[in-house]
Amino acid sequence: MTKEQFLEILETETEHEKDYKPTKPCDEALRGLNVMAKYIKGNVIMGADHDVIYSVEVQVLVDAGITEEDVVTIRNSMWWSEDGDYLQHFV
Repeated sequence: MTKEQFLEILETETEHEKDYKPTKPCDEALRGLNVMAKYIKGNVIMGADHDVIYSVEVQVLVDAGITEEDVVTIRNSMWWSEDGDYLQHFV
């Protein structure tokens, strides 16, 4: 998988997801972090702002061999990448 493929999956919205409203955003954040932790040794949270946490760079996950299925899980957990580099999630 390439970084471009990862980002394309991340940005693709299915019909189901358009109406999806998580009841506990922190649960969704944790689910995505757990997926990322399968590929990363050490910290998967790289920083935080007032209401956003930042995780690893997309390229790091691609280089670690992340699967399409896991990228879909991250996407379905409401993670996004504003700049195409780091993954972000509202908390």
